[in-house]
Amino acid sequence: MTTLKTPNMATVQTQAEPLTFGVTLQQIDQFHSLLRTITAQSDMVAVCSGKPLDATSLSVLGESIFNAARAVRGVVDEIYEQRLGVDGPDDAAEASGQRGARV
Repeated sequence: MTTLKTPNMATVQTQAEPLTFGVTLQQIDQFHSLLRTITAQSDMVAVCSGKPLDATSLSVLGESIFNAARAVRGVVDEIYEQRLGVDGPDDAAEASGQRGARV
């Protein structure tokens, strides 16, 4: 005899608020990877803040942090453009213009 298992209703989570954005797993992975990069390099600058860093090292770290932050902004902009609902990309383009020019 086969019995059907039904999910325990106490463990089933429901979405209380409507979803606003669609996000791909690749975007989430990229976002997390970039945040780890920024955190690690910022930690390096913080740990070495008491000791002089080589001018080349400091500029390379700074540029790398800046580039990763700019890439995070790009991912966030992509996610924003994937708004769910009727306003979609048109509203996203308008809001992007209001936030300022992309570098």
